[in-house]
Amino acid sequence: MPRIAHSPFRLCLLAFLCVSTFLALTFSAMVFAAEPAPRAAAKPEVATGKSSDAKPADALKAMESAPAAAQTTAAPSAAAAPPAAPQSAAGMSAASGSMPPPVAAPVPAAMASNAVRVAVEVEGTDTLGARLSFQLKETFNSTSLFSLTDAETPKILILLTTESEFASRPAVGSAYCAVWVFYQGANTFPLYLARETGTFSAEGVSDLTLKLAERTRGIAAKYAYLLNK
Repeated sequence: MPRIAHSPFRLCLLAFLCVSTFLALTFSAMVFAAEPAPRAAAKPEVATGKSSDAKPADALKAMESAPAAAQTTAAPSAAAAPPAAPQSAAGMSAASGSMPPPVAAPVPAAMASNAVRVAVEVEGTDTLGARLSFQLKETFNSTSLFSLTDAETPKILILLTTESEFASRPAVGSAYCAVWVFYQGANTFPLYLARETGTFSAEGVSDLTLKLAERTRGIAAKYAYLLNK
């Protein structure tokens, strides 16, 4: 056979084809190696008696056994309970619906002895003065701090004098003068303690009443040695 002459161009083309084929095979091998392997299908779990589903069943069994345990524990306690004590006559009357009459609580002797004995003498013809004297007496009579009395005993006597500020307009306001004296009895002269003067209106009757009551309490505390004789 005649020998085929190989030109340089054919040799270069052949070498290029060989290199290209080698590179293509190498790239294909790398891509195939990088692809993840297919995952295996998950096997269905078979329910067994040892799975977590058994926990609700155990809880149900525990709940079913709880009433029985409670009954067994309640029985000894009921048997160990002491017999009920016999009711008294008052308790039997309350149970039957007829309550015993209430008993009034006695007034403590300390409270009665600590009350300040006071008396009020009023002089005046104005309407606002009458309201002031009435509220002042009512305040002394409704609190445990004072004891309003007219008895011949040592006490604080308040001489209250009122007069309309304007004779033609008596509802506008009134003037007052309060004098506190220590009254020991009919056979002794009163002892001067304090005095106060001022004016007030219809809206200020309540405030003036509290002011005079508080002033009386302060005077009684200051001259307590006279009242305790």
